[in-house]
Amino acid sequence: MAKDKIFYGWILVPVLGIIYLIDAGFPFIGASVMNTYMAESLHLGRGTLGLGFTVCGLLSGLISPIIGYSIGKKGIRLTLIFGCLLLIIGSFLMATVVSKGWHYIAVFGVIVGVGCGFGGLIPVQAGVTFWFRKKKALAMSIAVTIGSLGGLIAPPLLNKIISSVNGDWRVAWFFITGLLVLSFILMFFFVKNKPSDMGLLQDGEDEQDEPGPDAGVNKSGTGKVFCSTEEWKAMDAIKTLTFWMLFISSLAFVGPMMIFIAHAVIYLRDMGHPAGISAMAMSYYMLFSLGGRMLGGVLADRFEPRYIWAVGLLLETVGILCFLDARSVSNIYLFSIFVGVGVGAASICWPTLIGNYFGSNSFAAIMGILFPIVQLFGASAPYLAGLVYDAQGSYYTVFVGSAALAFISSIVIFFTKPPKPLAA
Repeated sequence: MAKDKIFYGWILVPVLGIIYLIDAGFPFIGASVMNTYMAESLHLGRGTLGLGFTVCGLLSGLISPIIGYSIGKKGIRLTLIFGCLLLIIGSFLMATVVSKGWHYIAVFGVIVGVGCGFGGLIPVQAGVTFWFRKKKALAMSIAVTIGSLGGLIAPPLLNKIISSVNGDWRVAWFFITGLLVLSFILMFFFVKNKPSDMGLLQDGEDEQDEPGPDAGVNKSGTGKVFCSTEEWKAMDAIKTLTFWMLFISSLAFVGPMMIFIAHAVIYLRDMGHPAGISAMAMSYYMLFSLGGRMLGGVLADRFEPRYIWAVGLLLETVGILCFLDARSVSNIYLFSIFVGVGVGAASICWPTLIGNYFGSNSFAAIMGILFPIVQLFGASAPYLAGLVYDAQGSYYTVFVGSAALAFISSIVIFFTKPPKPLAA
């Protein structure tokens, strides 16, 4: 392609980010606000309220193999469109039909949960992987960072909307339905499955830029970043040590991340801090997590992502240890900075390495196997942490265990080299 033209991938990346922001940030994260009003209005118990989120979160992760299959057979565009249509239906039903607990579980837990899976993270990451090779980490960080802004924007905006209409939570679901229609329009007109669909190559390269015999290494910036030219079958990838080392290392940031989201605020209250300090800690954590994603994206195109991931896990380890003495406000700041940056960087290096090591076209199928296991662990971690606290009256074992997992995994990922092809 002509070098003076903008590569379409750089148009697609922010589009995917906005789609992720709308399709995940509003119907799922924003539901923490809307469903609270709903539970009070419909007199639902806390158990029913929590069960809806559990079903939604688990379903969106456990259907990942089906999502991967859909991407492989139908492409990211139709996969995203299907997910968005489910979300539109689910949001409209939440606004118009839901009036009982089982309605809520069926609509929010099942329909919205499946919709978030098909319209969410895996298709977005797969789209970036299909379109980029040399700038994969940077493109991934831009898309995911834009999408993650939904977690900052949705709750306060939806709360303001509901407050302005005297607590009518259904109005917020109507608002989300309208946003999802906008997302559907973006998918329909702007999402393209692969560069080849437009007669292009990854990163907008010309034919002569394609790698030669030493294509196993993608030279980018000041470092050498391995980028496989082989497309691994998912079942073959599972047989490699590399796959399982990636799996272990992913648990080290997903598990603690979910634990802190669920328990950090109440832990800080136990330490005697006012609500303002607790809110500040989580806000700073989210902000530095976004910064970690961008930093990881920039660095992981210039240096091997496993090194960036290892450093991120070390930062996470230090931050968790600081949190053990949360009576010190300075330690709370250090926790927010170190864990936020570390988890953010690791979350970008994870999908980047999977694409780099096993091939762009294999990403969706392999992630479809890996993601539900990791998601199940992440969803279970807050519950297990609560059980430990109930038994011991302290989070000490939980935090020390999380720090140990992060430290051990930093060593594991540092030595996680590209997989060797299986013998024929």
